Amino acid sequence: FKQKTAYEIPKRDWSSDVCSSDLTLVTYVDDLRQLLAALGISSVVVIGTSMGGLLAMEMATRMPEVLRGAVLNDIGPEIDPLGLFKIVRYMRGDNEIPDWPTAVAKIQRAFPDLPARCEEDWLEIAQGAYREKDDGRLLPDWDQAVLKPLTWSAVLGLDLWKTYRSLGDRPVVAVRGGTSRVLTPTVHRRMVEALPNVAAVTVPGVGHAPSLVEPESLQAIHDLLRRV
Repeated sequence: FKQKTAYEIPKRDWSSDVCSSDLTLVTYVDDLRQLLAALGISSVVVIGTSMGGLLAMEMATRMPEVLRGAVLNDIGPEIDPLGLFKIVRYMRGDNEIPDWPTAVAKIQRAFPDLPARCEEDWLEIAQGAYREKDDGRLLPDWDQAVLKPLTWSAVLGLDLWKTYRSLGDRPVVAVRGGTSRVLTPTVHRRMVEALPNVAAVTVPGVGHAPSLVEPESLQAIHDLLRRV
């Protein structure tokens, strides 16, 4: 038996009344600190996609005794503003959608290089992004308040190299989608050069972000877990 615990990021859905000014990596990591303490967990390997990868880097700074290794999925200490703005622009659209086929088609148009191999995969992605109302129509399953820190990060230029280097000599896997506009090839290469134990993986033909079930991703993750 393995226990599964889901942590609900503040303002990532409609159930939280957290002020948008509290939507920071520091707030999220403090929440995770309390959650791990309550669960009696003293060490972790973090597998983080996008913002989850940023949380892993922040944990290395604020919870160094807990973090044993990290998988950073299509995210790094610098984010391409154009790629981030594309995501923010899509999330600003809060209009109702009539049905699931329409939601799938909308996502396919906006992000054609998501890691979906069949219609069922596209539907699963859509179901993670939208929620169904009682009348069958769909609404985006995110809160517009989360866009504020994302937008400012893009405008000001998010530079987290110091935070990234706090990962030190821990084993790290840096995964990049081959067509990603969030993590550039240059930043991906610099991530390997900046730390001693970074394994770089590029998943061809995929944008932001790989699913991590690709053979190359799974192999790198398994290798990391054997080292910690």
